[in-house]
Amino acid sequence: MRLDRRSFALGAVTLGVNQALVAVAILKKTVPSTGENVLALDMGSWLTFDVGDDVIARERRAEVLRAFLAAGGCMIDNSPKYGSS
Repeated sequence: MRLDRRSFALGAVTLGVNQALVAVAILKKTVPSTGENVLALDMGSWLTFDVGDDVIARERRAEVLRAFLAAGGCMIDNSPKYGSS
């Protein structure tokens, strides 16, 4: 298997998402319109999550999202301009 930048980044996120969220857990911001207190860290979806119909790649990205949400992440940036992400 060839290790490209996207694969490396995905692996790093998978392994480090819990530690990263713990490290910034004290960095929270309040959403002005709702008063909701959220982590000052979100997950972008452009490029890394633009995997089309590749079932295996989609499942790997789903693992990253599950870890992100389980660790307290709550904001995921997405747009129709991001392809299939």
